[in-house]
Amino acid sequence: MPLNSAIHVDQLLSNVSLRYSNPDLIALQVFPAVPVKKDSDLYRVYEQNFRIPETKRANRGVANQHSWNVSTSSYILERHALKDYVSDDDELNYDLASMRADTVEELTDVIMRRLEKTVADLFTSTNWSLNVSLSSTQPFNLNTITTNPIAVYDTAVTSIIAASGMKANFMILPRDGFVAVKNHQSITDRIKYTSRELTPAMLGGLFDIPEVLVANGAYDS
Repeated sequence: MPLNSAIHVDQLLSNVSLRYSNPDLIALQVFPAVPVKKDSDLYRVYEQNFRIPETKRANRGVANQHSWNVSTSSYILERHALKDYVSDDDELNYDLASMRADTVEELTDVIMRRLEKTVADLFTSTNWSLNVSLSSTQPFNLNTITTNPIAVYDTAVTSIIAASGMKANFMILPRDGFVAVKNHQSITDRIKYTSRELTPAMLGGLFDIPEVLVANGAYDS
């Protein structure tokens, strides 16, 4: 009988491949892209003023004057780029796919990972002065009455309203935090008679926040 190598010559499968990427990146949902024409410029910053001036006016009297103020702040654009080389021969000899397309996908994925990490670092540094969080001895995964996530997020949302006059429009949960919150007894007790599933959107309803973003991106340090 002929040898196996003579019976079958290995070919590249056209319907199966393994590729590792991060499909659930949230950086552009947290900070939407703003197109600009210049590497640096200014933008308006309106005065935050929630005081209520005297508005009464006597008969035939003159209305009190109310003024507002606006200043400017600046941005500086950071440029990020990567490149790789694909020759015509590489492209022609790349079986069952396009090496150029695969290369573009890889470079794009790396740039998006860089953006995700940059945004994540902003929320783990001291850039945000109104941090409202549980102490390190009371994480959500302890699953006790004193670690109730609902009370924590109610406090956080209230802090945002007090500081800005606006309700929070989204919240971010890392994957571990999302798992701990959705399995917390304070959460499951709220839905145990109405649903067998608990989605980010349902958590948003409990916390009175329009959108819950779960950070599922992976980073190899």
